[in-house]
Amino acid sequence: MSKATMQAAPLPATVEKLVQNAEAKPSVSDAVAGHDAVMEIKYDGWRTIWKVDDDGKARFYTRKGKELTGSWPAVEAMLSEALPPGTVLDGEAVVMETVNGLRVPKGSHAITSILGSGTAKAALASGQLTLVLFDLIAHGPVDARALPFGKRRSALEAVVENAGWDLERVMLAPHLDPTEENHEALLERGYEGSMVKWLDAPYKSGARGWGWFKLKGEADVDVIVTGYKPGESGWTGMVGAIEFAQFTADGLLAPRGRCSGIDFATRVAITKNPDAYLGRVFTMRHNGLEAKSKEYPHGAFRHPRFKTWRPDKPAEAVTLHDA
Repeated sequence: MSKATMQAAPLPATVEKLVQNAEAKPSVSDAVAGHDAVMEIKYDGWRTIWKVDDDGKARFYTRKGKELTGSWPAVEAMLSEALPPGTVLDGEAVVMETVNGLRVPKGSHAITSILGSGTAKAALASGQLTLVLFDLIAHGPVDARALPFGKRRSALEAVVENAGWDLERVMLAPHLDPTEENHEALLERGYEGSMVKWLDAPYKSGARGWGWFKLKGEADVDVIVTGYKPGESGWTGMVGAIEFAQFTADGLLAPRGRCSGIDFATRVAITKNPDAYLGRVFTMRHNGLEAKSKEYPHGAFRHPRFKTWRPDKPAEAVTLHDA
């Protein structure tokens, strides 16, 4: 990589101030906004920043700066051997699965946060966890953040190709055309959404947006009120969240999560007469399903928000198929 095309500069002292984050947009066209851009999968994984120290050791951190070096030795060794000191990479740790002979990332229906979970430990042990790289922040002593994303991506591709890494351990984020059709296709496959990135945008440490945009899927579903969680802090003395469920094919109530996104009038009404709302059906908006767990063996809905009551729909008509 030529230093003539990049400017050396000190990086922020903390990882939290180093990373760039994405801004939410309602549509692909709003995200592209007339720029040359690409689309990436919005992985439901574990955002990681990798920094190679002066001694050549690759260390990795969460985007909030928590160091986790030592917990992923296979990938740490691969990066340590191939990258010069000072290199900084941005990526996502993703749980993979094999479908029709191809190794692909699991969608958002299959993963919650893997940080510190049993899923993460099992994935590390089995080799199912893959580092998906999507940006090059620095290479050796050279700061790449001022370069447009298109050039940073080309440089990252060269780094990965020259390293000759096992692509089941470390891979590049695939790029798609930034279209509504591709975004919808990712949602249909179970992913959390998509990312749109401008090819002319620099890497803006500590910023949100600046050429990085995220698009998530939203959907409505009907569920049944089964209980409540008491409110805390500003909601002390009131209902904090609605516990809800759906019927299985066997006629059993399957818990599907808790909804704390409630408008004030509805919260007051339930608080005054909670028993009157038990067993009632309501429509909520959500962002897909999380992984199955002991508490939610059929999966819980991500970011549920109360929308409206459904007095026209009996509870027995609310089944798992509504999801």
